[in-house]
Amino acid sequence: METTEKETDEVDLGVIPYENLDTTADIQAKAQYLGCSIEDTGEEMNFVPEMSATIQNLNLYISGEGNEDYFGDFLEGASEISLQTGGKPINILDGNGEIIINAEDGEITYSI
Repeated sequence: METTEKETDEVDLGVIPYENLDTTADIQAKAQYLGCSIEDTGEEMNFVPEMSATIQNLNLYISGEGNEDYFGDFLEGASEISLQTGGKPINILDGNGEIIINAEDGEITYSI
């Protein structure tokens, strides 16, 4: 019986602006749902908030005034995506480019 290794090309995404996301791909569909573009550096994958509502809601949450369910979507999204990146950590950034969530292999390792 012949086995093949899963190709990792699908997770070398480069930089994908929000408006160019392919929602048929799981990672890109999740990025669109969260209102983010993607920066894949080869070592890690960053989700960068692009939608003004996303940036505003993340900043509200960081300040302690936000909706916990909304932030929970980001925690779940980071965890799910980190299982699909071939071992690369996933970072979700705030509106200023700072990491507010980090996940690796399905586990949240850092969250504000």
